[in-house]
Amino acid sequence: MLCPNMPVAAGTILGQYEVLGLIGKGGMGEVYRARDTVLKREVALKLLPENYARDPERLARFRREAELLASLNHTNIAAIYGVYSEGDRNCLVMEMVEGETLAEQVRRGPVELEEALRITSQICAALEHAHEKTIIHRDLKPANVKVTPEGQVKVLDFGLAKAFGGDGTGSGAPMPAIDSNSPTLSRMPSGLPVADLSPTLPGVILGTAAYMSPEQAKGKTVDKRTDLWALGCVLYELLTGRQVFTGESATEILGAIHHKEPDWSLLPAAIPPEVRALLRRCLQKDAKERARDAGDIRIEIAEIRAASSPAAQTIPVQVAAPAPRRWLLLTGLACIVTAAIGALAVWFMRSAPPPEPRPVSRFAITLPPGDRLQTNTNGPTLDLSQDGSRVVYAAIRSGVQQLYVRGIDSMEAQAIRGTEGARSPFFSPDGQSVGFLVLPQMKKIAVSGGTPQNVTNVLNDVGGTSWGPNDTIVFSRAAGEAIRAVPASGGTPSALTTLKGENSHSWPQLLPGGKAVLFTNFVTAGDTSQILVERTDTQERKVLVQGGTYPRYVPTGPSTGLRTGHLLFARAATLMAVPFDIDRLEHFHSWCIAYPQWRNHAAAL
Repeated sequence: MLCPNMPVAAGTILGQYEVLGLIGKGGMGEVYRARDTVLKREVALKLLPENYARDPERLARFRREAELLASLNHTNIAAIYGVYSEGDRNCLVMEMVEGETLAEQVRRGPVELEEALRITSQICAALEHAHEKTIIHRDLKPANVKVTPEGQVKVLDFGLAKAFGGDGTGSGAPMPAIDSNSPTLSRMPSGLPVADLSPTLPGVILGTAAYMSPEQAKGKTVDKRTDLWALGCVLYELLTGRQVFTGESATEILGAIHHKEPDWSLLPAAIPPEVRALLRRCLQKDAKERARDAGDIRIEIAEIRAASSPAAQTIPVQVAAPAPRRWLLLTGLACIVTAAIGALAVWFMRSAPPPEPRPVSRFAITLPPGDRLQTNTNGPTLDLSQDGSRVVYAAIRSGVQQLYVRGIDSMEAQAIRGTEGARSPFFSPDGQSVGFLVLPQMKKIAVSGGTPQNVTNVLNDVGGTSWGPNDTIVFSRAAGEAIRAVPASGGTPSALTTLKGENSHSWPQLLPGGKAVLFTNFVTAGDTSQILVERTDTQERKVLVQGGTYPRYVPTGPSTGLRTGHLLFARAATLMAVPFDIDRLEHFHSWCIAYPQWRNHAAAL
């Protein structure tokens, strides 16, 4: 029989677990390193002291912790393997997490900005997962976060977590603190110094004083925003090496939380203003004014890191090797041609005489480390607005795929909220809205974000989409089909072209005025593919280019004495351009430009 309140000696056998040594103590029990003799692995055993195990309330909280942890499954949260009980001894069997706690790291001094943001981002990911399960931590602090030798962050000890709308334990009574390091019970334990309690706040704190939100310290009902306050406290401490709020007793600490502002002067001078603003949003005393979602903070941190990192990934504009399947080739070339056409269009429009100074245009798209472009589609990954001022693209970040928009004169991209799961984006003519797919729906949304609106049901990926004049969207729904048109306001698509012996109509574009549509009869990657134009009123059709794909008309202005623009298209992994008469729907064979040798490169059609 184990003696009450005595440490468990190394070598003690508890069921299938052999105790190896004490790791630490906390308000919810002692934690031991142990060896699972059956599964041959090391685990962490969290034991409730025997005298507390006889306390029905504390035992109930312990069992609730096991249930809560069992519902969480995330790489940044320490996993629970099971529960072991023997007599008065109850223990939680948990993942053995190696490494230092953040509290141990901070004792050596502040953490570098990039490392602090990296750690905080992973904490956000853990909180985001827990909050999605309607679970809040309520005791997030540096001592409850470990960084493994491989750099992975693990959030520990959800022992004080409380499911939203749960049993109400500890949610309605005022809660004074016992000390700045340990959680307290819901009634006064024996031997507690009266000086450490506020006479007007009978009850208990479920949390650690230095990291408690104002509403938590007052004993009010808390939600996920209390974790975001604690997150701000942790980030501040990582950057400064000091707690946000301090005092000689828990009562003084709680007073500082309620009545004092953080000492922002302690932050290093080199901290970017975006990080300072983020900290201020997390540490707003009024929960209504505080940051509201861990996922939003994680995204914001990723954008800050991308803007400041010299090693940010750059995506070159180049054509990949042809894929064996027709639609895989469409996918690869579509992304390249879309970006290159936009770049060439901007060059044409800005190079017309007389020469004028042109603003710098950057065409590299930087992604934060770990992000990647969406490629699982037949449609384009990105699109350039018609005025050439910004680009929209679909990317995957932390497992979430959504749209991002970035000005050509900027090096930062902003997520378009409300586009989770989006693919194949395309701009409206004015550049203020974006169409996209979330199969089986085609949707649209303002570039500034908001609630997406359904346009139509497309069933499958589309082979090219264009938002043209008269607020009409044209698209090719699948291989072997013709072009369809649908109002951008929504509705049932109608046939715009019909197959007349052609294999498939794809990559359409309504020309200015909406009286003709440009498209590809895509057969193979060779010379058999054709670029066609068809009048929408008479259905008169003509072949413009033999052996070309992905056509786009660019209104580059008069350059041959006629009202012409340029017809851009792809041929054999090369971007081509030829003058095009928009009135006669004809191009001129006299010269052509090939990308990337835009000038002084002739090619016969």
